[in-house]
Amino acid sequence: MNNPRMQHIGRFLQRREWDAWDPTLVSECVFATANIFSSLKLVHIFTINPYLGPLKISLGRMVIDILKFFLVYALVLFAFACGLNQLLWYYGSMRRQECGQYMNLLANPTSIINAAKVESLKDSCDPKYRSVSSIYYTSETLFWAMFGLIDLSHFSLKEAHYLTEWTGKTIFGSYSCCSIIVLLNMLIAMMSNSYQYISNQCDIEWKFARSRLFVDYFDDTATLPPPFNIIPSPKSFYYGLRWICERYCDCSKGKQVGKQRSMRNQKILRVVNDLESNYRFVTRNLVKRYIAQMQRVKQRNEGVTEDDVNEIKQDISAFRYELLGILRSAGFNTGHTDINQKTHSRNKKRSAIAERRLKKGLPEFNIPVPESFQNRKDSLASLLSENKQKVTTPVRLPHMNWRHFKKRVGFKQPSPGSSPAAVRVKTKVFHLIFMKPQTPLISTISVMESAGIPQAVIDRLCRSRDRSVIRCPKQSPTTCYEKYFWFKTT
Repeated sequence: MNNPRMQHIGRFLQRREWDAWDPTLVSECVFATANIFSSLKLVHIFTINPYLGPLKISLGRMVIDILKFFLVYALVLFAFACGLNQLLWYYGSMRRQECGQYMNLLANPTSIINAAKVESLKDSCDPKYRSVSSIYYTSETLFWAMFGLIDLSHFSLKEAHYLTEWTGKTIFGSYSCCSIIVLLNMLIAMMSNSYQYISNQCDIEWKFARSRLFVDYFDDTATLPPPFNIIPSPKSFYYGLRWICERYCDCSKGKQVGKQRSMRNQKILRVVNDLESNYRFVTRNLVKRYIAQMQRVKQRNEGVTEDDVNEIKQDISAFRYELLGILRSAGFNTGHTDINQKTHSRNKKRSAIAERRLKKGLPEFNIPVPESFQNRKDSLASLLSENKQKVTTPVRLPHMNWRHFKKRVGFKQPSPGSSPAAVRVKTKVFHLIFMKPQTPLISTISVMESAGIPQAVIDRLCRSRDRSVIRCPKQSPTTCYEKYFWFKTT
């Protein structure tokens, strides 16, 4: 009781006369809440059951979704509560004052007031007018409105302020649309998604949760249940003394080292280590087998995927580079073919671009013109100047075959490696490669031709190759050249 003069008679008061914040009433509220949580603690044991375990896991996953939903819902609730309270707080405070006047009339019945006014004051004591008097009451009203327990009469006004009343009801309708139609259905969708996720792999989730429950009981926890675990037990004294000895005394450490040095303890430790290593080996193999089985089932269900095709491409590319490395280590030159292919494709692209520009008639693109074509053009110009005739129609150039034109006109700039010194260096390098017995004849000849080696040099190298490999006599170089020609043609 708040009055110190009446505290000594508090134990003689009846319960209905106690203060609202009496410690006994507060403790009963807390104890009632604790009863709910202690009863729900039994759900933790449902994990062992194969039928109730997945359901319990789904409920646990739904709790997370509910918490996420309430974060968004609390923001929406607070926003609409602020709007309604700002709009209708004045009318709620007026109803509260009128209700106070009515209570004073009941306390002093001698006052003479009109009966209609008394009835109006009595109507002001209706709890529905208190629903928007403060932020707390407005939030409470909107929360229970989500369950359909609040109607539009809570937002009606005694005064003839129709615009204010219509605005308040419109805000309440907007809140109902946001909370019931949007947010509530979003919560249902989130919960159904969580339940579907657990049900798709319920066996794995249930076994994992059951194993975690088993491991929890392996831990060294308190002997007594709460709240008796606050009282120290003999085991706690034992653990405390052992910790002090291990922390501040060296005797226990010396004994432990002495025991480990003994042969018997070493044998035991060896056996334990073997068992642990065997356990880890078996566990690792089980995990690998499970993963391989899952991948096999997935591949069987999905068939050939893009990853499989990419893997095959990578294998082929790796095999190609490995084969090129083997050939390169054996003395073969494997880099010129790719370079020639790139050069050929580059020249082909340049020729195609030049052809398109020539067909479009771009004047700013300078194309090399053949000598015969230039002479034909000069003769036409001289003929026109001699006759002094004005040509009214555009002059049509004679049609030429582009392939023939491309053969006669080269668009490639002369490479810097075509000098005589560069040719001599290339010849010396090819001579070293060509003299090896394992070097293929036809491939090397084609590479030398593409590298720009003169034909006379190639013939001389072939004669040297034939004399060194086939042992041809020096008096008959023609035979060697015939062999080279036969190899080249075949």
